[in-house]
Amino acid sequence: MTKRIAIIGAGTAGLQLALFLQQNGVQSTIFTDKRPEDYPNVRLLNTVAHHAVTVAREDDLGVNHWPDAGYYGHYYFIGMPDSPIEFYGDLNTGPSRAVDYRIYLPTLMKDFTDRGGRIEYRDVNVADLTELSDDYDLVVVGTGKGGLGQLFARDEQSSPFTSPQRQLCVGLFKGIAQQDTKAVTFCISPGAGEMIEIPTLTFGGDASALVMENHPGSDLEILAHTRYDDDPRAFLDLVLEKIRKHYPITARRINEDEFDLANNSLDLLQGAVTPTVRHGHITLGNGKTALLIGDAHATVDPVLGQGGNMASYAAHVLGQEILATEEFDERFFAEVDARRANRVLGATRWTNFMLGALNTLPDAFTQFLGAVSQNRGLADKFTDNFNFPEQQWDLFSNPEAVGPWIQENSSVPEDVMRPFLDDGGSVMTATLEAPVSAPVAAAVTEQVLVADTTAFRTSVALFATGIAVVTMDDGEGGVHGVTVNSFTSISLNPPTVMISLKAGRAHDLISASGWYGVSVLSEGQQGHSRYFTGARESDWRPEYLDGENVQTLDGSLARFECQVENAVPVNDHTLFLARVVRCESRTGSPLMFFASNYHEPTLYAQ
Repeated sequence: MTKRIAIIGAGTAGLQLALFLQQNGVQSTIFTDKRPEDYPNVRLLNTVAHHAVTVAREDDLGVNHWPDAGYYGHYYFIGMPDSPIEFYGDLNTGPSRAVDYRIYLPTLMKDFTDRGGRIEYRDVNVADLTELSDDYDLVVVGTGKGGLGQLFARDEQSSPFTSPQRQLCVGLFKGIAQQDTKAVTFCISPGAGEMIEIPTLTFGGDASALVMENHPGSDLEILAHTRYDDDPRAFLDLVLEKIRKHYPITARRINEDEFDLANNSLDLLQGAVTPTVRHGHITLGNGKTALLIGDAHATVDPVLGQGGNMASYAAHVLGQEILATEEFDERFFAEVDARRANRVLGATRWTNFMLGALNTLPDAFTQFLGAVSQNRGLADKFTDNFNFPEQQWDLFSNPEAVGPWIQENSSVPEDVMRPFLDDGGSVMTATLEAPVSAPVAAAVTEQVLVADTTAFRTSVALFATGIAVVTMDDGEGGVHGVTVNSFTSISLNPPTVMISLKAGRAHDLISASGWYGVSVLSEGQQGHSRYFTGARESDWRPEYLDGENVQTLDGSLARFECQVENAVPVNDHTLFLARVVRCESRTGSPLMFFASNYHEPTLYAQ
């Protein structure tokens, strides 16, 4: 049989489908109303991040032109009244990546045409479909423009909303410093909105996409209706005011003198989305069938960043089915619908669930977040499953699945000897700041020792330690620091100590300079410990004491200036053994860390 494919729309779904077919010897033609040279002059299209599973498909297609633009995890901030929660999770499947679609789409269009692909630049509307289906063996609709989407009936079972659930204000901004680990920052302001901060590559280089998801009727809704072009300064002041009030984890990293749209006023997108799923294919007047794909098939709110990833997955599935089929019959369309449903509908239903749960924060959902915030294994699994939204939906749709999920994925922090932020991105929240029901708390606390590694992690966390901050010159006249509890005395003569670090900024700075300072924290310095894990709750900054070679923290129990003599790689860490060239101390009680919590010691008379 012939397999001539017409693809209407040059979004992620259409382009990746065309590239996949091209790679496998199947002819297709893309129809779109935009040429590659048009994109720099259009308004921001979206703020899509592609997760590792999508990036892997781009690698296979040979169109990953941005291999170094990835980010590595998610920071979370939940503004619970009087007790905000902050935690971090890794994307263990691999880095995600966000590239301005005004760069991404024309780049893939050029890849397609450079390889011999054909693009027709014209509008396609409903009246054109029958003609196209006469000329091609299969018509794939990847856009809702021209009334095309309306041809396909709503899937009422999968479309519970008839109006937008958020009022959106989305933009690319400059003047926001990155977290210590390049990562998304996901903020929740209960009853008001969410904001997702995404490291994004745009025309001028790195910027921060702010996806401001504003609840209708809240004080944040005004962001969706205030126009930048009317008064840029007033708009920016309004955004800063709302971020300070609702999202302090981002506010404290903003340079307000530099804060502005990254390129120009086209970097701002405002409006609203009604989440909708449509039936996947229709029969045309000539008896042929047109198939729907991408955002036109399943439109989701951007709160979880699933749209582009769903489109990529569906394009890959459709491409495989086109290669395998001998006829574009009803069996073919049923097979396509069945194969893509798990991912596409799973992402849709998880997103719709979260739109409600993030708004009302029901007790069970709050308890779940409290459990995840307390346990690095849970945080990593929850974060990495942004790659696998159907697994998230399986979890949230079945209350009986939560307990086993927690037991299977629970662990003490990955870096069991140093359960704090390091430059490899490890974060641990030291105190539970949301209520957790007895069953959930028990599931988190009870470690099922199913493997030696798990037993080791659980056991070593019960070794009480002090807490120290390792400081070093940041190479720009300032100080960089990390919180650790892997600080050890090695020998008395000569005086030698050791710290253990993962690869990251601190590791690199120490390797370059050959010096580090160690400040042993006192019982009143829990704020210092949190500050250097990245959990900074205000504009407060620590005070430093100048040393001969490196600065250390004022008020600490003991301070050491250390010159590196040997760096020993051990698995995913490096042990930095150093000669102590200067030290001093005072009397007092230390800050302790035991069983993943801060403690103040009880001292007994000898």
